[in-house]
Amino acid sequence: RRYEMLTIFSPHLSDEDLNGTIEQATGYITAGGGAVTQTIRDSPWGRRRLAYTIRHNGQDLRDGYYVLFYFDAEPRRIADLERSLQLNDRVVRHMVVKVDERQVARQAAIEAKRSARPPGADSR
Repeated sequence: RRYEMLTIFSPHLSDEDLNGTIEQATGYITAGGGAVTQTIRDSPWGRRRLAYTIRHNGQDLRDGYYVLFYFDAEPRRIADLERSLQLNDRVVRHMVVKVDERQVARQAAIEAKRSARPPGADSR
């Protein structure tokens, strides 16, 4: 099955530590037999202001690094993935949701129609 996972990493991480933590999260997925298909860490994600203060490891955090993962995995492996993320001190919050395959197909069809239009066709 296809899943989407949004993670918020600690804002106190350096670029090297952030890259290492992203690799750790990817490793949690692949260790369970999953395969990461896409990782989005730049626009619109990246370092962002949180909607509210989160108490994490004795600190009040107002910012965090948002990273979005798309991956394929067996449903029985999701609990292990979530447990690993909860034990990682660099992960402030995370959420894993199943991606609706019908929505993915609809979005792909919309993108295909957009790319098939001649340039300037949207300006009407």
